[in-house]
Amino acid sequence: MTANPNYVGDPMPDFLIEEWRQAAADLGLAIEAPFLLQLRDGRIEARLLLRNFGNANGMLIVTDFGVVEPFTDEVVARGYGYSTLSERISRAAYDRDAFVEMLRDWGWSGPEEERPAWCVEADVERNED
Repeated sequence: MTANPNYVGDPMPDFLIEEWRQAAADLGLAIEAPFLLQLRDGRIEARLLLRNFGNANGMLIVTDFGVVEPFTDEVVARGYGYSTLSERISRAAYDRDAFVEMLRDWGWSGPEEERPAWCVEADVERNED
């Protein structure tokens, strides 16, 4: 997302990034927002990169699948996962349980010794089924 050089005043709040920053502080997540991934035939401007979940290099979070769609094979080959989340149009209450469920679904991909305790339970439950 590129800032408008003619805009004067406070930038519009980015509710999606605010929510992820709350989750990062609460759950000990490593995020980088925004994140630019340079590819052979273009680039992806992701809203954020979530490290240690999904694929080896983390999850690209976008709000428009069209940003990733032409590059999905290369993104995965380069060790990233991706997810399209809805844009937030207003501030919403941070829902810890929803984040934990989503992150468990994506799976931990970081160093085992850094795995959060809240992430261990889901993998144990899956292996017991």
